[in-house]
Amino acid sequence: MAEEVNQERGPFAEVLRSAFLSLFLLQTLGPRVSVTFSSLMALFDPKLDAGYKIGHLVAWILGGRNGVLLALCIQFASWVCGKTSSTPLPTGAVLTLLYMSIKLQVDLT
Repeated sequence: MAEEVNQERGPFAEVLRSAFLSLFLLQTLGPRVSVTFSSLMALFDPKLDAGYKIGHLVAWILGGRNGVLLALCIQFASWVCGKTSSTPLPTGAVLTLLYMSIKLQVDLT
């Protein structure tokens, strides 16, 4: 079972590279480009579960720095929990992240 989770996870360096690229795009081109890039990469990842893809779509809709933060959190959650949804844990993690990001957005406005 541990080997299956490691195969689903992929290398941590891939997650870090994606996170640093998102932060670089955030600083150089702005939050809209950064969150769009992260969301497109997630949508075209064939191994990524649909729940994570919906989370990235919500991050894109939120936009701004909150959207980038949500996309980064989802990237790390997908690494920790695995990209596929063989257990309800990834779905629960994504739902929690979505709820908290929407609540944060509402609280800030």
